[in-house]
Amino acid sequence: MDTFQIHIWSLKTGRLLDIFAGHQGPVNALCFSPESPLLASGSWDKTVRLWDVYDGRGQTDVLQHAHDVLAVAFRPDGKQLAAATLDGQIFLWKPDDARLEGTIEGRRDMAGGKTIGDLRSGANVNAGRAFKTLAYSADGALLMAGGNGKSVCMYDVEGTSLLRKFSLSKSKAMDGTIERLDSSRVTDAGPLDLLPDDDDDDDDDDDANDIPGARAHAAGSSNANNGKKKRKTIRCKHVAFAPTGQGWAASTTEGVMVFAKDAGAAFDPTDLGEDVTPAAARRALRHGDARVALLMALRLRGAEEDEALVREVLEKTPPDAVAGALRDFPPALLSPLIESIAARATRGPHAQLMLRWARELCVAHGRAIHAAAHGGMVGALVGAGGGGGGGGGSEQLLPALRRLSKAFAAMHEDLAATAEASVFLLDYVCAAPPPMQAGA
Repeated sequence: MDTFQIHIWSLKTGRLLDIFAGHQGPVNALCFSPESPLLASGSWDKTVRLWDVYDGRGQTDVLQHAHDVLAVAFRPDGKQLAAATLDGQIFLWKPDDARLEGTIEGRRDMAGGKTIGDLRSGANVNAGRAFKTLAYSADGALLMAGGNGKSVCMYDVEGTSLLRKFSLSKSKAMDGTIERLDSSRVTDAGPLDLLPDDDDDDDDDDDANDIPGARAHAAGSSNANNGKKKRKTIRCKHVAFAPTGQGWAASTTEGVMVFAKDAGAAFDPTDLGEDVTPAAARRALRHGDARVALLMALRLRGAEEDEALVREVLEKTPPDAVAGALRDFPPALLSPLIESIAARATRGPHAQLMLRWARELCVAHGRAIHAAAHGGMVGALVGAGGGGGGGGGSEQLLPALRRLSKAFAAMHEDLAATAEASVFLLDYVCAAPPPMQAGA
């Protein structure tokens, strides 16, 4: 028999410290306060109970709700508690005096998306829509909520208003993503997507039944599902903000999705490669793949003394291959690339090649650089649609651009001083008669 108790354990000793009893239904949400000795628990008995964990006072307050509680979350300062209920609402409580501070009506915000076989449109399907996970931003100003829906909602805590909805999937292979059913795929027997396949090969079935236990499993599944196909439904299991406040992540049916404000957090496949080594970068450069070599060198920047690998790639890339190396270049690496070009322009002997790098960089990413120079690179987190953004943020690009400008200005001054000092020598060379030919 389930007693609906909460057990408190010590991580250091592994001992059971306390047992809290009081809920009359299953407990499905727990959250510790970051600033006080409180533990909040949400239950199907339509209550949120606050427990004093460290002082041993047990239950301190009971927050009554009209429906089952599915999720709870404390604000980072511990001065507010959010509780999501089965009717799609979010209640904002002040834990100090158990006072309700606000309510967010979220059921309509979760509307949209229907399952195959549902006769109603996605906009009118609200039954069963509720938030099952909550997360505050680092400053407590935003609240993310996700659950049985195709979207994660971002709310303004102070105004209890919806700021933006983030769609989790547009795949029509999953339930809960489409708004209207395709009438051409509806038959008298029901939607085609739910009907069993009639063209299954009998030989394949016989081969499958040869596997031990396959026949019994197939029989059981056919009895349970009546031969119908099973489709995955888009859901959000958990949401969490990054401690820096620059992004957030959601665990969904399709996998973990990461949304970021900082373009430096943009995903690049070379981040996951185990073969991103100096030897691999030099091998790619020898084979003529300057882009891959440059990406690897910038990823390894700082691993080698004096950034020898980046210098080698920049100076050994043929001038005709520079434009191709910068095509589809990750914006997050623009800033370190500009820094490297500026360093080689001042200390290296290949001034013309560095000018070629700078020219092709401006041609390929001129808009991103211009936007960074005018402070319009990165929008607010509310407007961030994912990890792909601009060119690494104006706070990173502008200093690199200034160094590059100073490097080329110094190069111009050096050339001007050299030409001015040699102007009389150049006049003499130009005015000198041609050398006499031998035997003339």
